[in-house]
Amino acid sequence: MSRAFCVYPWDLIDDPDATARVRDAGADGVAIAAAYHSVRAATPLHPRHRVVDARDAALYVPVRPEAWGEIRPSDHAPWVGPRAFERAAAVARDAGLRVEAWIVLTHACAIGERHPERSVVDAWGHVHVHALCPSHPEVREYAATLVAEVAAAAPLDGVMLEACGPLGLAHLSAHEKTSGADWSADVEALLSICFCTACVAALAADGVDPDALRAEVRARVDADGSTDGLEAVLAVRARARRLLLEACVGAARAAGVARVVVHADPDPWATGPFAALLDDVDLVDGVILADAVVHDPDAVRALRSRLPGTRLGGWMWAMPPATAAGIRAGWPRAIAGIDDAYAYHLGLVGPERLAAVGDALRAGAGAGADGSGPRRPRPSRAAATASPTSQRATGRRGASASPRMTALAARPARKVLQAIPPTSSSAPQLATLFMPAPAAMPPMTPPIATGRHVPRSAGSAARWPARHAASLVMSGRVRMPIQPLRLSTPHAANWVVPRISSAATASSSAGTPMRSA
Repeated sequence: MSRAFCVYPWDLIDDPDATARVRDAGADGVAIAAAYHSVRAATPLHPRHRVVDARDAALYVPVRPEAWGEIRPSDHAPWVGPRAFERAAAVARDAGLRVEAWIVLTHACAIGERHPERSVVDAWGHVHVHALCPSHPEVREYAATLVAEVAAAAPLDGVMLEACGPLGLAHLSAHEKTSGADWSADVEALLSICFCTACVAALAADGVDPDALRAEVRARVDADGSTDGLEAVLAVRARARRLLLEACVGAARAAGVARVVVHADPDPWATGPFAALLDDVDLVDGVILADAVVHDPDAVRALRSRLPGTRLGGWMWAMPPATAAGIRAGWPRAIAGIDDAYAYHLGLVGPERLAAVGDALRAGAGAGADGSGPRRPRPSRAAATASPTSQRATGRRGASASPRMTALAARPARKVLQAIPPTSSSAPQLATLFMPAPAAMPPMTPPIATGRHVPRSAGSAARWPARHAASLVMSGRVRMPIQPLRLSTPHAANWVVPRISSAATASSSAGTPMRSA
């Protein structure tokens, strides 16, 4: 099993104790941001600063003009200096740590502002400049060049791809003020459907009238409608994601990178950092699942049955509202059920959280899938040169969950809760499938949602939209167990309508909620 910390370059540069903190916490590697969106990051343990304001998306290796096509990133990063990825990688390598490059592909506001014609466009014609659309060949070329240039900059043990697909409506930046719209998760999915020139051409080639579809989407948004019957949109997205992933993995393999993992979400409508890529696992060496998913052992076992031979990684969220106590209680069992653990995030946490993460990583690495006893080793995927068929044949199929839970986890997650009545005995099992609540939250007894909306009842008159749930949790103001209704991403782009349930509190001490990277 591998255990790595996610880090920004400035977390390792000019901090002589950073790599020791990684080792002391029981990790053996780091995933260093090499191409990343803008961020304002706390650095509570760094000896030279306490906040880093990375104002724009940046590539942290030099931009060679001759390597790029129409779309070119910026390597201007005065907050950390030139060649930051190479410098940080050297620090980690000198300390004997594994080095993975963490590359964000389609999330880049600065590039979208320069190239609005390559960005996602909604049914009203609004351009989402934070979201590059992979239906454009130019975007796929840009992403593949990101991977190639990063891989050439420093010796790598692997590449971790984030946002390998389109982003959607929610962004949670630039002082986001959209939560008051109270859009449902379905409406946010509708508002995320792209009508850029490339997507319109692809729809038309599939026999879809783009103008009629645009009118239909607008009508559904205004009627608080659903995404049912819009499989043509999913087909266009799926082809674009596949082409994007093929280009990026091909660039990594050509550069000699032996291991490529990708953030993935089981929901076919997922947009954002964790794309709907589970049908494309034959291209990669593993997938990284959201924190909420890996905290449910039934979900993990069901996904092993769905994806035999695929290494499952977990994006382990150590940020608020997770607590040190919740990390120690919930992480070991979650880590015991997966193959690779990525702790988010070394530079952002203070000493108490870091100590808890270390305790949990060490405990999880030595535990079995039931949270106790020695961990059974899992064979890794076959070498990259093997065929997808032989790769799958050599993998380990995990212990199967109950037939019902297996069927639920194998289905598109956004449909799962619609498949069970509110009194179902599966409800307690599903409580942690989506988002275990922190132990500090008080017991509550609101109704369990049966669909993607909190039911309109005497105690709940409003639906909780995705971004509102995210902003409440991320700000620490929330004081109730909030549960997304689909297996979602760690970013606000894919937070979904919460499910509030008393069943959640019963298992909340063992879990931590998801978050925004």
